Amino acid sequence: MTCSPGDLLSLDLPCNEHAAVTVRDSLAEVHDGGWSLDDGRLIASELVGNAVRHSGCELDHRLQADVSRREGRLLISVHDPGLSGKAAHPGDGDPAGPGGFGLRIIRELCEAWGTERPDGYRVWAELLAHG
Repeated sequence: MTCSPGDLLSLDLPCNEHAAVTVRDSLAEVHDGGWSLDDGRLIASELVGNAVRHSGCELDHRLQADVSRREGRLLISVHDPGLSGKAAHPGDGDPAGPGGFGLRIIRELCEAWGTERPDGYRVWAELLAHG
């Protein structure tokens, strides 16, 4: 799935611990009632938090977060520099393993999710939207 810039939200963020808060707050500002704000904020926060923790980025690197609506779905996409060389996989997120429940939450709440390696690393997730 090729992701295009968001029609609801497109943020260029510093790769730091404040990035997830910025995305959550920004989603609340553009929420139109057509999708679950709680689910959207949780998924966006997980994707951004994982990028900050696992991408290998440093403080001078940037993240790109895009949110758009299309075909009855809310698409959330986070692009990082992809310096770690590691990728999340749809089977990841074993609660008995090290780390948290982030990918398990994404699998449970989302209709689909996946990864790409364009120039860096992109993780995207789709939630159902209505209206």
